[in-house]
Amino acid sequence: MRRRQFIAAAAAFAGAGRVFGAASEGAPSARFGVLSDIHCTEDGDSLSIFEHALRYFDEMKCDGVILCGDMADYGLTDELKSVGDTWFKVFPGGMRSDGAPIAQLFIYGDHDMGGYMHKRVEAKNHPEKVIPLIGPAAAWEAAFHEKWAPIQVKTVKGFTFILAHHPVHDEESKFGQRIPGAVEALTKYAPKNGKPFFFMQHRIFKDTVGGHWAWGQEDGESRAALNAFPNVIALCGHGHLEAQDETCIWQDEFTAVEVPSLRYVSIRSGRENSRGHDDVPSKMNPAINTGGGKQGMLMDVFQNRIVIAKRDFIHDCEVSAPWVIPLPFPSGKPYNHETRARNEIAPQFPEGAEVTVKRRKGKDRAGADQDLFVVLVDPVHSTAATPRAFDYEVSAEISSFGVTRIAKQKRFYSYNGHFPEQYDTKPTGFNFAKSELSAQTEKIRFHVRPCAAFGAKGRPVSSSWMPY
Repeated sequence: MRRRQFIAAAAAFAGAGRVFGAASEGAPSARFGVLSDIHCTEDGDSLSIFEHALRYFDEMKCDGVILCGDMADYGLTDELKSVGDTWFKVFPGGMRSDGAPIAQLFIYGDHDMGGYMHKRVEAKNHPEKVIPLIGPAAAWEAAFHEKWAPIQVKTVKGFTFILAHHPVHDEESKFGQRIPGAVEALTKYAPKNGKPFFFMQHRIFKDTVGGHWAWGQEDGESRAALNAFPNVIALCGHGHLEAQDETCIWQDEFTAVEVPSLRYVSIRSGRENSRGHDDVPSKMNPAINTGGGKQGMLMDVFQNRIVIAKRDFIHDCEVSAPWVIPLPFPSGKPYNHETRARNEIAPQFPEGAEVTVKRRKGKDRAGADQDLFVVLVDPVHSTAATPRAFDYEVSAEISSFGVTRIAKQKRFYSYNGHFPEQYDTKPTGFNFAKSELSAQTEKIRFHVRPCAAFGAKGRPVSSSWMPY
C-alpha cells in the first residue's frame, strides 16, 4: 500500500512547476500563499524576494497570504513599515491585480517582538524605532493600516484563522508560550462541525514538526491547547527548516506544518557538513551554506483534501512532491511520524552508480592541515518508486592483519540538497582524514548508503579496496 501511495505522489510531482490540484480536479474552495521568517531589512534583498513571492501569489489568485512571523530582522519599525509598503505595492487596498480581495494573515515573531540586535545597527539605535518599545499595536497600525491585538481572528472564504502573535519578551513569554487569549480564542472560534480551521504562531509546537530535537520549540502550552482540536491545521515558523525535510509536517492529535524561511533555509544538525549545534566530533568538511534556499508554500483547500505545494522562489519551481492531507479529520493520519518511520521507502542508487575516491591535501573546518580521502558520488534523485536521498551514510572500512572493520562512519548532506533535485546534480565530496583512522591500516575502501528523512537506508555502493 505504501509503495502505491508513493508512486501516486511521485506521478503527481512529475508536473513540477504547475499548480497542484488542477482545474480538472475541481477548483479549490480557497487558496493561500504561505511564508515565514522573511527577515526583511530596509536595504537588503529580502524585500525583493518578498515582493517576488507576493507577485506569484497574485498570479495564483490566492485568497490570502499567511506569514508566520519574523517579518523584521532587527525588530525595527522601519523594517516593518517596509514589509507593509511592499504588501500594498503588490496588493493596493488589499486587492489582487484582478480586482478580487486578498487577506493579509501576518503575525509577529520573536525577531519582531524581541527587538533583536537593534543596538548593533548604529544608525537605528533609537528606542522610538524598536517595535516592542514603542508598542506592537502602534507599529502594526503604521505598517498595515489595521488595528492590532495579541490574538486576531479572521475569516477568509468561510475558513477561520486564529492569529496568535508572539508576545513581547519577558521571562515568562520569551519562548513563545503564554500567548494572551490563545486558549480562549480556540475555545470560542474553533468550528464545532469538524470543518478545518487554521491556527498560527511563530515558535514550533513542542515535539511535533522537525522531531523532538527541533530547535526553537515552545514549552508545550500551545500543543496542549491544540490537542483538543483534531480539525486544526497549526502553522508555525522559526526553525527555517527546508520544506523537503518530511518531518516538517506532523499528524497526531492535530495537524502541524512548519513553514520554511523565505530568507534562508536550515538543515538538521548532526551531519559532518551541517552547522548549528556543535555535536559532530569530526568536522573535515566545510559547513553547507544554505543562504540560497528561499522557500514558501501554496496551499489549496478542497472539499476532501488540503494540498500543500512547496516552492523554491529562487528557481521558481516546486521543491518536492506536495503534501496531501485528506479530509474530513481524522482520515488515517498519513503524516504521523511514527507511521511514516515504520513504512518509509528507502532511496536507492541507480544501477551502475559508482564511488570514486581521491587523495588530496586539505584543511579541516578548524583550519588544520589534513591528508584526506575524498569520497565522491552523484546525488540520488527520486524515481517513480523511490524517493530522493535526504542524506548519506558513508563508512570507511579498513583492513589490517587480516581483519576488516568499519573504522569511521559519518552522515553527510549533498551540498546542493537544499535546492530542488534538478539543481542538485554535482558529485558531493565526503572527506575522511587519515588522522581519524588507524595508522596500522593496510588498505581501505568506502561504502555509501542513501538515507530517507525518517532513517530508511538504501543499498550501499562501494569503492574498490585501495592501499592506505
